[in-house]
Amino acid sequence: MDDNQDHFNVLRKINSKPGSTQRELAEELGFSLGKMNYCLKALKNKGLIKMKNFERNPNKINYIYILTPRGIAAKTKLTINFMKRKMEEYDELQAELKKKNWKIWIIIKFNKKELEFLKKDFRKKLKEDLTMYIPKVVVQKYKNNKLINKEFNLLNDYLFCFHKDFENPETIGKLKFSRGLKYFLDGFARTQNEIKKFIKICKDLENKDGYLSQNIFDLDINAKYKFSSGPFSEMIFKIIDLKKNKIKILLSNLSATIEKKKFLFSPL
Repeated sequence: MDDNQDHFNVLRKINSKPGSTQRELAEELGFSLGKMNYCLKALKNKGLIKMKNFERNPNKINYIYILTPRGIAAKTKLTINFMKRKMEEYDELQAELKKKNWKIWIIIKFNKKELEFLKKDFRKKLKEDLTMYIPKVVVQKYKNNKLINKEFNLLNDYLFCFHKDFENPETIGKLKFSRGLKYFLDGFARTQNEIKKFIKICKDLENKDGYLSQNIFDLDINAKYKFSSGPFSEMIFKIIDLKKNKIKILLSNLSATIEKKKFLFSPL
């Protein structure tokens, strides 16, 4: 992020919360104190903010910051430029989507108990060409000395959905009160390539029953994982060596080599 964007964020935060301290501003914006100090010093040198010490203490942490008239004017100008830039980015994205005739994927957070209501409501409102996708795994667990299978959504209470009209904000608007819907995840229009890539990886790893048959997690030597299937289900192990199709592991005090495709496991 460039200085102008950082300065705009700081000015906007001071305007919305006048009298904030350096530490409060840093926490609100997710800046380190060093970065916050750098930004505040630059804005002060430009005459956009002024400081007041509320504890008569030379420590700058105890200063509060307020906008000067010049700072208010600068914030207004930066706000206009920011909005113009965002609108230009949106127009460029829409033009690219139309040019490529993409169908838009969206990410939905849903109520697990009302998923069927959500599917029914979406199909009723969108009618045709609707696809919902939830990557799933079957995890094996021991219960009463028996190994049982239990289905889990890989993304817990999120799902992917696409339709040809999702690029139209009005389409999203008429869905937002659907039963079982919590919210749409922001930023889906800008991350279409990443979403499509993730879905392709998941689908490529599905077995004939539609469950992920291989692990999608990155594997690291000396990292710990837990088996989710097979005779070692729920047991913890450490990877001590990685090969193309096999993994050498340390399980308790025993070392063994397993095939990647035959077991599901997750990082701790």
